[in-house]
Amino acid sequence: MAGEKVLIVHRYSGNPKSDWYPWLKRMLEARDFKVEIVKLPSPDKHAMDECINSLEVSVLDVENTFFIGHGIGCQAIMRYLERETLGSAKGVLLVAPFLHLRESALNTPQGKRVSAEWLSKPINLDAVKRNAGTVRILAAKEDPYIPEGDAKELASKLGATVTTMPIRTHFTAEDGYAELHAALNEFMKL
Repeated sequence: MAGEKVLIVHRYSGNPKSDWYPWLKRMLEARDFKVEIVKLPSPDKHAMDECINSLEVSVLDVENTFFIGHGIGCQAIMRYLERETLGSAKGVLLVAPFLHLRESALNTPQGKRVSAEWLSKPINLDAVKRNAGTVRILAAKEDPYIPEGDAKELASKLGATVTTMPIRTHFTAEDGYAELHAALNEFMKL
């Protein structure tokens, strides 16, 4: 584990200090991982290229890097990994990943504007699969923003293992998740 880096990429309208990210960082550092929580551009500017660039700056050696994403952070990770010349990451944990969004995620002009770019450009999932290493997915059965089938579709296309919790949440602090033990458990299986 020494020398292995973990990049945690936050959700839309999240930040490095929100939700369960600081807790997970402490838990992984206690296990001798080098952990960074990547700061994405502000929520009203979650432009795809800017988000990918935020990751690119933090990755020094993809082959010694694990990725953990949440929501739009999963999209940023997959779009970073779809680049053909990267090499294989150590592994990827996607928490509440999406390919589509429910209407509740698009009910504001800002939500529609930010989501449009991410939803309209297909992801090269074959390339992601080649570059991701082992992939695990953590999803909620009734995520208020993400259709239930997205986790299964991603798991099928990425050769990933999916764990679906029988809850209605997006794994945010507002939902009661300042700690997310399921994410730590799934990560340790990578």
